[in-house]
Amino acid sequence: MNRLFSRSSAPAQTIVVPNNFANTETEYMLGTAPFNNPSRYQQIFDANQFPASPGGILISKIAFRPGFAQESFRRKITSIQFNLSTTKQSLNGLDAAFSRNIGGNEAVVYRGSITFRASVTNRKGAFNYDILVTLEKPFLYNPADGNLLLDIRDFTGDGIAFFVASTVDATTRLVYADTNPTLAQAGRVQPGGMITQFTYTPVTK
Repeated sequence: MNRLFSRSSAPAQTIVVPNNFANTETEYMLGTAPFNNPSRYQQIFDANQFPASPGGILISKIAFRPGFAQESFRRKITSIQFNLSTTKQSLNGLDAAFSRNIGGNEAVVYRGSITFRASVTNRKGAFNYDILVTLEKPFLYNPADGNLLLDIRDFTGDGIAFFVASTVDATTRLVYADTNPTLAQAGRVQPGGMITQFTYTPVTK
């Protein structure tokens, strides 16, 4: 029997992972993969950082914020792809082989060119989540089923570096490979990752 789900009547909400860095500045920045040169980049997010909802949550936007030393910028990336999936990998079990981390419900949520803009006007505290990706196809994620995997394939890069706020917090972990966005194996695993804001709507059964 098919199970029917519906969006909650509640307005869209946001959550930042790691939760404790939502409005806290960090001394770490990511300045190579995934936006400044052709690359493959995966980041795993701890399911416990997301809200519980009977039918999961429907993610409609992903956003990042500039690093602490970044100035205002506008950058266009000609060809980039964002995938989401629910992975069975644990945080410490993230594999250097990209293909082994992908969940069975993997979906392409954005593909094409994208222009990132960020306005840095206040040097006190954390910057706004201006580096925005509005998903072409919202993604249904249920934290009860596993951790969330973000998979970014940057086919062209920007060519001019901009820096994204990141952390080495234990609630997230990344694997990346410079210069090869189609690589399936042999990435480099590192602790932490980009501080990421998700816009979502709770789903009821």
